[in-house]
Amino acid sequence: MGRRFRFPGWGLKIAIAVAAAAVAVLLSVLVVEGTHWVRLRNWGPHPGAAGIQFDRRLGWAPVPDYFTPDHGGIQFNRNGYRSPEMVEDMATIALIGDSVVFGIGLAGDETPSAYLAEMAAPHGLQVQNLGVAGFGLDQTYLRLHQEIDLLGALRWVVLVVCSDNDRENCRCNHAEGKRKPLFEIDGGGIRPTSIPISANCARNHLETSPLGPWAWRLFGLWPADDWLPRMIGDRCLDDDRLDIVIERLIRSTADLATTKGARFSAVVIPHRQEYVGEPGLGEWWRQMLVRQGVELLDFWSHARELDLPVDQIYGDPVHLTPEGSRELAAFLAAHAEWPGDTAAGEG
Repeated sequence: MGRRFRFPGWGLKIAIAVAAAAVAVLLSVLVVEGTHWVRLRNWGPHPGAAGIQFDRRLGWAPVPDYFTPDHGGIQFNRNGYRSPEMVEDMATIALIGDSVVFGIGLAGDETPSAYLAEMAAPHGLQVQNLGVAGFGLDQTYLRLHQEIDLLGALRWVVLVVCSDNDRENCRCNHAEGKRKPLFEIDGGGIRPTSIPISANCARNHLETSPLGPWAWRLFGLWPADDWLPRMIGDRCLDDDRLDIVIERLIRSTADLATTKGARFSAVVIPHRQEYVGEPGLGEWWRQMLVRQGVELLDFWSHARELDLPVDQIYGDPVHLTPEGSRELAAFLAAHAEWPGDTAAGEG
């Protein structure tokens, strides 16, 4: 007589159910993350950042010919600048830097470049805004290097420094949750590393995927170890090496402008608390720029002399209001070398 079939015991049933659930979860993860991988591979716009896409050299960059009515209205011309279309061979002023000169929270006609363009137009000059939110001086230099031959008859390059975060944004090969270039000391110079950047690198994928933030919190932020950042290739400079890199980046940016026959100046926008109190990092930047022989335009002292309420200058701890942008543009216009001038104003 044959053996009677016996149904599996509860232990085996539970094991089978757990295995089936694990397979289902794994397949779901593969579908979600695989779809995200393909989207990154196709260099789509970066999630949560209006008009920003991945860039192999810079980490991220504006989408050319992009417009959104959100955030007060953001429009990029065909070069990816937050300015009207560039007139070929017209004398040009280029503003470079991060979100302060870009004009975070401001409409297109409220940015420092827009106000300066109104003041420059009667003198036959155009203004192009190359600022990109989140950039450090390293990315700002690389973008100017990439774009400088497209800027027509370049007359003046103005570096707008945000004292709050421009130093830290040069420290690591990641910022704003994204992979970016990192300059390292190379003999008597510096060299960019971490490029070309892959859209599908682990840093970009983990920070932007639907499941990535959960994995990052679970595996990357254990108090005892930061093995996940190290495993995916994150690197940072210590203070001494960072300061040397920044010195050489300042010099390289100035040399890039002057070798094209353009004047180069820098202006430091202090943190809101520095405006009403001690200069802090703003003073650190001013001293650093002066040591590198850069023409420093002292907007901080100018703004203090105006004795304007802090809320009239700053919309948040870092970024300017429309009135603050207008004051910065007027300050730059007062120091401009318009056609026919024999000298710039005093810094």
